[in-house]
Amino acid sequence: MKTARNLLLYISLTALLAVTLAQQAHAQRATVGIVPFKNAAGVDIHVANALADMLTTELVKTRKFDVVERTALSAIADEQNLGASGAVDFATAARIGKLKGVDYMVIGVVTEAGKKDSSVGFRVPRFGHRISLGGGKVSLAIDVRFVDTTSGSIVFADDFRQEEKSNSINVGFFNVEEANVTGGELGRAVIRAITDRITLSTFPPKIAAYTPANREVILNYGGGAFASVTEWEVYREGDAILDPDTGEVLDRRTSVIGRIKVTRPSEKVTYCELISGDIAVGDVCRPAVGKSPSTTRTPDAAEDRSGDKKKSGGLLNRLRRKGSRK
Repeated sequence: MKTARNLLLYISLTALLAVTLAQQAHAQRATVGIVPFKNAAGVDIHVANALADMLTTELVKTRKFDVVERTALSAIADEQNLGASGAVDFATAARIGKLKGVDYMVIGVVTEAGKKDSSVGFRVPRFGHRISLGGGKVSLAIDVRFVDTTSGSIVFADDFRQEEKSNSINVGFFNVEEANVTGGELGRAVIRAITDRITLSTFPPKIAAYTPANREVILNYGGGAFASVTEWEVYREGDAILDPDTGEVLDRRTSVIGRIKVTRPSEKVTYCELISGDIAVGDVCRPAVGKSPSTTRTPDAAEDRSGDKKKSGGLLNRLRRKGSRK
């Protein structure tokens, strides 16, 4: 009888521990709300909704966010007479987010979507058909504001644009069109860039494990996250830079301490190789700028910030947009 009670107590404590650990893991995630994307480009509303749904999927795949879908936020907006379709006002979005208990809100506006054609044609006299060789570009652009609902401030505001070429041949009534990127693929490319920016702003990659003997470094992201990044800078944060008028934290001083190269992505982590530097578990990473120090000297902090953009990594080029950053 005593053995049975002890077994029952053991099972209860094990279950309680499992629940506690699960709650702790859940608490460490940030909650993000996504309002329906505003359609300023005249695309079908289903396309705008599909883009918001893609963003939901990509954010969940990072394993860093709990996402409140656009439909749930639309219901909150309707109940409060806020109108989710007009939630591009970040103050309104922050209010909607607070009502739902989310940490951040994503506000998206589709500003450009479509295809621009250009073609050259000529007529074949013998057959009486006109032949046209066409080309063009398929483009998509989304303006995004990422809002901290606690402070009501904008973490970042940026525009993300992707453009690809397409080709077509038309002979009489016969038409063949070849697009390098379909609308869906183009949309996913833009959404992944947005996801990368959101993730870098809230949970930048960190070193989860490091083995000095073989210089193996393991990052706490996997599953294809930041797929375009091949090299990372490892850095540590220093003192905050404050606005003398408002006391707002404008930035933090950083010190680059190393550089790593991606060797193999896995489901939950990414395996890398240390190129240079003295690093440790917990150090933070960002997309590398410039040439690898294995072929040139390590740039100092000033060079690091003012380096030639043409030498930047693919992700960094995509994220350097003309939108304001706060």
